[in-house]
Amino acid sequence: MKAKLKLTIKKDIIKVVKKYAKKKGQNLSKIVKNYFKLITLNRRPIKPNQLPPRTRRLRGIIKAKSENKLVVLS
Repeated sequence: MKAKLKLTIKKDIIKVVKKYAKKKGQNLSKIVKNYFKLITLNRRPIKPNQLPPRTRRLRGIIKAKSENKLVVLS
């Protein structure tokens, strides 16, 4: 069953997303639907030993600011 959903989004964001949708050959509804599917999937955590060797070596080297401190993500 389908239902309508009304969203309030800034015009500049809509403009950018419409351009993106056109480039990808999709419409806004499909992009929103796919995003909702993506964020609601039941994802299982990946253990380090399940990662390919190259990805394992890169894991943890990206730094992000958190409360004026640099933290290593892992």
